[in-house]
Amino acid sequence: MTNQSDTIAVTSGPREGIARRTVIGAGWMILWRMATRVLGVLSTFVLARVLVPADFGLIAIATTFIGIFDAFSVFGLQDALIREGRPDRDLYDTAFTIGVIRGIANTGLVVAGASLAAEFFGDPRLAAVVLVLAILALCDGFENIAIVDFVATCSSTRSSGYF
Repeated sequence: MTNQSDTIAVTSGPREGIARRTVIGAGWMILWRMATRVLGVLSTFVLARVLVPADFGLIAIATTFIGIFDAFSVFGLQDALIREGRPDRDLYDTAFTIGVIRGIANTGLVVAGASLAAEFFGDPRLAAVVLVLAILALCDGFENIAIVDFVATCSSTRSSGYF
């Protein structure tokens, strides 16, 4: 027969481990979000210093135009991998391939719509800016999908070791 202090030690151990990993995972996510916000503010300051107000508006229109295509093509692949529990290498490969196809398709749509956007907004410079920023849509497709394993590992007990 075990005494009550042994039972308490056994039952509280795993809970403390999960709580600790959850706090660490949340801390990394908050740190990541803060870093991206700081980079966003710094890039805005640089753009505000380098560009005249009319050019700053042109960049805003171009990034919004590209963001529309990105928003309408979200599949939720990272969320699906996190919910899977124990995804295998095939799921990671499939999600990565879908992400690459999405990035290529978004880039194609942005390139195809660049001249239409320039006509719609009445500024021929917009087409060139959109074409340059279309590279971001392509790069977005090659994002490492296994980053979800890092997030899930920090906040739970699973780890597949694919990143």
